[in-house]
Amino acid sequence: MHSIASNAIIIGVDTHIDIHVAVAINGLGARIGCTTIPVTADGYRQLAGWALNCPPFRPDAQAWPWRPVSYPHRTLP
Repeated sequence: MHSIASNAIIIGVDTHIDIHVAVAINGLGARIGCTTIPVTADGYRQLAGWALNCPPFRPDAQAWPWRPVSYPHRTLP
């Protein structure tokens, strides 16, 4: 298990077909912000801009790679 600094910013994204919802929390679990974006190229740019402007963003901060979770796609009858 990794220790997380209290001033860390963690961003999670809940993905859906038409929208994605992102939330930012600090290392203590307190919510910093939340946004909803469309699933488009412009929406992904909005998400990146939002993430970069989440206080207290530090340009020297270490970024960890995303670990996507995928579920099998299925068509409902």
